[in-house]
Amino acid sequence: MTKISTTIFKAPVFFGLCLVSSLLMSCKGEIKETEIDEEITTDTLSSATRSGLQGISVNIPSPIKVTGEIAGAGILFNKSIVNSASKVSSYATNYQKALNLGVYGTDLGYLTGFKQMQDAMAYIVTVKKLAEDVGVSSAYDEAAIKRIVENLSKEDSISQTKDLIDDAYLKAERNLRSQQRVEIAGLVVTGGWVEGLYVATQAIGTSPRDEKSESLYSRIWDQAYSFRYVSELLNENQKNPDFAKLIEELKDVQILCKQLEYKPKMNNADVLLLKDKITVVRNKITG
Repeated sequence: MTKISTTIFKAPVFFGLCLVSSLLMSCKGEIKETEIDEEITTDTLSSATRSGLQGISVNIPSPIKVTGEIAGAGILFNKSIVNSASKVSSYATNYQKALNLGVYGTDLGYLTGFKQMQDAMAYIVTVKKLAEDVGVSSAYDEAAIKRIVENLSKEDSISQTKDLIDDAYLKAERNLRSQQRVEIAGLVVTGGWVEGLYVATQAIGTSPRDEKSESLYSRIWDQAYSFRYVSELLNENQKNPDFAKLIEELKDVQILCKQLEYKPKMNNADVLLLKDKITVVRNKITG
């Protein structure tokens, strides 16, 4: 397995969940609409599965790293890029909720990266609701949420706020380290990956590859390259109708990402084509 990163990223929502994504190989059937709402602190993973998680966690780069490069490239904040928090009530199934938990996690990172504190607070509430719905609400106790919200109101406490969010999601990760929740983990990872690529390609738009945007272009390539690992997550559970549907919807993205593996020096035409392909999938996920 070729590694494109040696860092296990800590970031909102799905990066901790990347640690459990390879568990998908043992899941079967449709996504269950009921989850046990309790904290699971015992790691029930086999040694083989745990070893597999190490590879997944270092090979799917953090979408927050992607969105973090946007501000650095001098690109202006665009609120229309993120998925509206008001849409959360329209997600009825655990399949939709898990995918959009990943989406909103990336959006939260984008908002905090641009210091959009008022909007970020609304997204924390949204993420909390979805986490409750898919069975990891114990990671979001009132005290933790209060600390996060209080820190978001302070312009000079971005780093501390991110640490608080990370702590909450590391607890959520612990809750997902059991066979009954691995399907949710895989969907959250996939939703976050899609949104990270969507936000980055939307933000860069027609900006040419130059010294200012070089880092963002490289990050987009890393994100596209890592689809091979996202694909592994989905294929391991392709007998599940929901996963089979998602695999089919991502087919065009997969083909393009594979082509880009041999073109690490992407140009703007490549980015725009990737933007078109990922937007189709993202809009299906977010509705």
